[in-house]
Amino acid sequence: MTIYVCSWCGAAKGSEHKFGCVFTGKTLGPVTGKSVYVCSSCGVRDGDPHISTCPFSSVDSYQIGGDHYKELAVQPWEAMESWMSEAEFEGFLRGNVIKYLARAGKKDDELQDLKKALHYLEKLVSVKERRG
Repeated sequence: MTIYVCSWCGAAKGSEHKFGCVFTGKTLGPVTGKSVYVCSSCGVRDGDPHISTCPFSSVDSYQIGGDHYKELAVQPWEAMESWMSEAEFEGFLRGNVIKYLARAGKKDDELQDLKKALHYLEKLVSVKERRG
């Protein structure tokens, strides 16, 4: 389970902020607004995808370019992995890495295409690691 902490005082999300934290209202300065919580391991804001090296990261926990797949009960690549052979599924993932690298900047935003390529590559790595 991810541990989110206050970006200012380090207090765990759901616990009391430490005295002097800008989010408590117990400081001499103004309260700056809503608390900002970050992952205790990789530092990303609560709600954003973890970086791939974070122990709390899961390639299945996020999607690049919307959330239309995340809202489904079964993600398409989970269904495809169950229907395809290991080699076919790995080929599908490799093909999508190549596709998004090749089209980067030509159809959608270049950075988004690069992130999609990385996402498929991270999925391929996670599948290979899981299979040993």
